[in-house]
Amino acid sequence: MAELITMTQKELSRYEVIKRLIRKEVNGTEAAKQLNLTIRQVKNIKARVIKEGPRGVIHLSTNLCLRKVRPRTEDFA
Repeated sequence: MAELITMTQKELSRYEVIKRLIRKEVNGTEAAKQLNLTIRQVKNIKARVIKEGPRGVIHLSTNLCLRKVRPRTEDFA
């Protein structure tokens, strides 16, 4: 059974551009301009998509539990 992946519209369009890059329909410079990213960032995303599939375009901090901030218990008396 296929895994359901939730993406924002931005991530979905980013994935489409990276897929075109992998199929060599566009080059890295064109993809970087379309995504408004640097060539290095596009290379990193491309590598993650090749390794992880569509999940590679989703930001790594998405769906992580935020650390709970411990309240200060110091006494200022």
